[in-house]
Amino acid sequence: MRVSVTQTGGPLGVPMRFALDSTNLSEQDAADLVQRSGAVAPAPEPKRSYPAEYGYTVRVEPDDGPPVEASYTDGTMPADVRGLVRLVQEHPRQTP
Repeated sequence: MRVSVTQTGGPLGVPMRFALDSTNLSEQDAADLVQRSGAVAPAPEPKRSYPAEYGYTVRVEPDDGPPVEASYTDGTMPADVRGLVRLVQEHPRQTP
């Protein structure tokens, strides 16, 4: 499974990309990634509350099914998806 996050917005507006692949993780971290990725359901990009509000596109590519993609802003992201985004952005094995 591969999970990627593209973060846009902010004061500079420069997109930042992060990805995490379960094949590069420990068994425990891979299971955590799979479990957390279940929170992502297809969703179109929401309107931003203000121009520099951060936006996130989360793409989950399971090993055995079609990819799922959803977009959020800081204000619309559910807590469980926020945990997944943090995991992908902060994991030492993430790749840009």
